Amino acid sequence: MINQNKLEVVKSYRYLGVNFCTTGKFHNSAKEAVNKCKQKIDAMWPMLSKANLPKFKNYFVYLDSVIISKLMYASQIWGTENADILEMTQTHFLRKLLNIYPPRAANFFLRLEMGRQPIHYRLMYSNIKFHYKIYNMQNTRLPKILMHELDQYNKADHGGQKQNWLQTYNALLSKYGSSVEHIKQIFGQKNKVALKNFMTTVATNLTNHDMKLAMESNSYKYYVNPFITHNPPSYGSATWPIHLRRLNAALRNQSQKIYLGKNKKIQLYKFETCPLCNSREKYSLYHILTQCEMLKPYRVQSACQSPCYPIDQYVQTFSYLSQNQLKYIYNLLFLHVSQMELTM
Repeated sequence: MINQNKLEVVKSYRYLGVNFCTTGKFHNSAKEAVNKCKQKIDAMWPMLSKANLPKFKNYFVYLDSVIISKLMYASQIWGTENADILEMTQTHFLRKLLNIYPPRAANFFLRLEMGRQPIHYRLMYSNIKFHYKIYNMQNTRLPKILMHELDQYNKADHGGQKQNWLQTYNALLSKYGSSVEHIKQIFGQKNKVALKNFMTTVATNLTNHDMKLAMESNSYKYYVNPFITHNPPSYGSATWPIHLRRLNAALRNQSQKIYLGKNKKIQLYKFETCPLCNSREKYSLYHILTQCEMLKPYRVQSACQSPCYPIDQYVQTFSYLSQNQLKYIYNLLFLHVSQMELTM
């Protein structure tokens, strides 16, 4: 009752743009935020494409300042347990940027290729920043009082107690060898170096986790050092035409669908053998770039004509490609698609 008025009991209530549910969970709020961000990305994409930005990092300025900032609003309160859901936004953007889509475009591949940290890293940073803000509040402030009460409650023995924010935050820190008390000590000592080192540890562990996922994946067995390292491939920071950078990503991903232009694409999964020549070999990039008889007049002496790797390891050919090599590959693939359009 407030002023003799009975409050309505509802299943959810929106406060400051965040949906609070009776369950105390925020999965629906996270999914709603992701859907809105995806819609905004899709709406702005034609304009971003026409901008012809020189480097991928220019696109990331838009992603970080407009999309991620909206996605992460107040996420230190509601987003900690929903990192995987929130990651869908970044994955959606990176897939559009590289023009690589399922069935074969793992989110760890997209992050490692572009040198991006998972949303999990930003959640850690926002939680610590929020903790620091509460730490510096006066003891009479309500957030400081609630933080202290949660701390006392967690220290007491409450059998079957539900997970609260402080427990979730402490569990997040413990994954990287820290704790709420440890962070408090850093705040008290004003040790910026220790805090920076901790965040570096978080970033390194997250990158190692992505590399481990690749190593354990059946589809990305080749995606290990030195093919990929903690430093992203150089094409990500190059000023090459975007269609060459996208081609480079598709080759490294072993994509079955490769876009070469607005109305040009190769769909390797559609045919078992080459639809142009009489070869009975498997229809693949290896065949197109090195074996297809229809492209023989256009081939020149290059790594693609005399591969250093057999067909099952041919992806290694694309470890370190120069701009000229990419142009050569692009031209061959474009010719191949044009030939198919004329004969089929």
